[in-house]
Amino acid sequence: MRKEFGGIVALDALSFTLEKGTITGLIGPNGAGKTTAFNVLTGFCRPDEGSAHFNGTGITDLPPFKIARLGIGRTFQNIRIFPQITVLENLMLAPRGQKGENILPALFRPQQVETDEKRAGEEASRHLETVGLVDKKDELAENLSHGQRKLLELARALATGSQLLLLDEPTAGVFPETRNKILDLLQALRKAGKTILFIEHDMNVVTRISDTVIVLNYGRKIAEGPPEKIKSNKEVVEAYLGRSNATT
Repeated sequence: MRKEFGGIVALDALSFTLEKGTITGLIGPNGAGKTTAFNVLTGFCRPDEGSAHFNGTGITDLPPFKIARLGIGRTFQNIRIFPQITVLENLMLAPRGQKGENILPALFRPQQVETDEKRAGEEASRHLETVGLVDKKDELAENLSHGQRKLLELARALATGSQLLLLDEPTAGVFPETRNKILDLLQALRKAGKTILFIEHDMNVVTRISDTVIVLNYGRKIAEGPPEKIKSNKEVVEAYLGRSNATT
């Protein structure tokens, strides 16, 4: 896959495969192309060359909402929640195919819509229980701390029912206790069969939970493999520390 912005190569012949039920860390210096890769995979921009496939289905030319419907969920580096509705309501917006979203069922089958909303509320509460926010369900989302907002965004991704989760710096800027909670949750999701691709700068985090690590530099993949192998890769060390520092 290749992507350029005004002559700057953001992705340079990038290719990789994600195995089902694994956690893959996507790392690299600032500007390496990590978020661009996420944007291409989720339909926010199209590559100039190459294609992406999910479970055998081509997704390169699909808009974001259709990619999400196929089972790919995402969080963002800059948290995107709805601040002026409650935590529970944020999650109730996530599930697909709710009957109350269509005018005919809302007008002619109000009882069915009410039952559907009750079920959605129960499911949302279950996801909040999973991330430890059930006691905050009636709080406005704007009142949550940074770490709690990270957990809410993760819970909302889970509420979509996605099998593949793309998480952009899920532990950035959170306290150690919340970081450990998020990492434990990601490992539990892997055991439950979810597939996770996440962007991260903290190598301790990457080493702790990743099955595979992909390293980008200037849009090009310079290494891929298990964490211990990546940590000892000379080109990776140079990309992070600079050539002179890496050799001292």
